[in-house]
Amino acid sequence: MLDLASAGGKYPGAENVQLLLRLLRRIVYMAVLAVSLYTPVFKPIPFLKNGVVSLVTAASVVLGGLAALAVSTCSSIPSSLPPSLLASASVVFCHMYHREILMDIDDTERDKAGHILTLPRLFGKSLALSLGGALVALSTAVSGWIVWTQHGLRLPSLPIFQAGGFRGGTGGIAARLAGEMGMGVIRASAAWFAPVAVCVAGLSICVYDWRVVWMRGFRHEDIDKGIAWCPLAMVVMLLLMGTGCST
Repeated sequence: MLDLASAGGKYPGAENVQLLLRLLRRIVYMAVLAVSLYTPVFKPIPFLKNGVVSLVTAASVVLGGLAALAVSTCSSIPSSLPPSLLASASVVFCHMYHREILMDIDDTERDKAGHILTLPRLFGKSLALSLGGALVALSTAVSGWIVWTQHGLRLPSLPIFQAGGFRGGTGGIAARLAGEMGMGVIRASAAWFAPVAVCVAGLSICVYDWRVVWMRGFRHEDIDKGIAWCPLAMVVMLLLMGTGCST
């Protein structure tokens, strides 16, 4: 097994990898400590109990990103986390916080019987769900912007512009469709797919919260579906962000 402590002179970047591994261990220690203190310390405190669960889950994304960085980049330690990694962690944090609020709404009666103070009991179900939706909308905006900038997208790269949509009238559109449209428009459409799909995945959660959960009176079955399916939208967003940032 390679001893990184004594390999600094033989393997370039070994010292940097060792520093990254120390950071990884500290993240793991902090996550274990947070989980250990959750029930006796954090659970009775509104906001904090939801935040701890969300933060520990988001830390796993940072942990994985730093581990990949330690393997692929041995030359230097970054002064800050990559924007794509920060955005991914924020998506996980906000979506998990939203899911925790849904679970608290579903457990309102049991929490009331157990004298556990939660956001739905403190502010009401509607305001608590609005907070969760606002966090999802914020993370959607951030992740969409990250994918947008990583692709270097501009409005002229939209397929309708590529096809001559606002340049040569209907004749220009027909000519481009018959001739030059081809792969250029296909590539432009593929580039725009990731940020558009990220926004659709995130906003679908907000629409579900409002149209299904809120408007139907917070029915148990609707909340359960939200708890089950909202993480899927989060995973879709993370996959699309990874695809967008790697192209």
